[in-house]
Amino acid sequence: MALKSSRFTGWVVRHKERIKTIGIGLVAYESFNLIYDYPFYLFAISYWGIVTGGIIAVAGSLITNIALFWAYDRFKIDWLGAYALRELEAKENKNRFERLAVWIGKANKTWWEVILTSVAFVLLLVRVDPLIVAVHFQQQHFNGLKAKDWGILLTAVIVGNGWWLIQTGLFVEVMRFLWRQFFT
Repeated sequence: MALKSSRFTGWVVRHKERIKTIGIGLVAYESFNLIYDYPFYLFAISYWGIVTGGIIAVAGSLITNIALFWAYDRFKIDWLGAYALRELEAKENKNRFERLAVWIGKANKTWWEVILTSVAFVLLLVRVDPLIVAVHFQQQHFNGLKAKDWGILLTAVIVGNGWWLIQTGLFVEVMRFLWRQFFT
């Protein structure tokens, strides 16, 4: 047990700066997302309706993600860990997650890998924030944003928010139905 503990503490000491950079940025961003996704999104859908509230919520998400996507590239602070994942390409013995992360960032893909990457992109957006997915699907980091990068972000925001809009809208409608059934 002591050996595992000393290995872990040694790893933490060696990677202290990276942990601090990724940890602080990611915790702050995910805290904002928690507030935006639940209280605000639910309020927007229930108060303004699925169409108007959805447009307002998705527009806010798009504006926030555009600003953060630009800032991530401009300030070259890897608080999402995407550049760190690119460094895995040189590693010899990769585990499954590391192989998957390297494969997603691979530039030259066969047509079959393009299809699988597209499926992975959509499936990731079911649980992961659009900005994080878009950053990890970029080919290069911190070299300026290309039209393809903006297209990836826009697609991620549309798919991710579309899925969240379906979930939130369904939840709001079920709650309204239950309210009418039991309290009116």
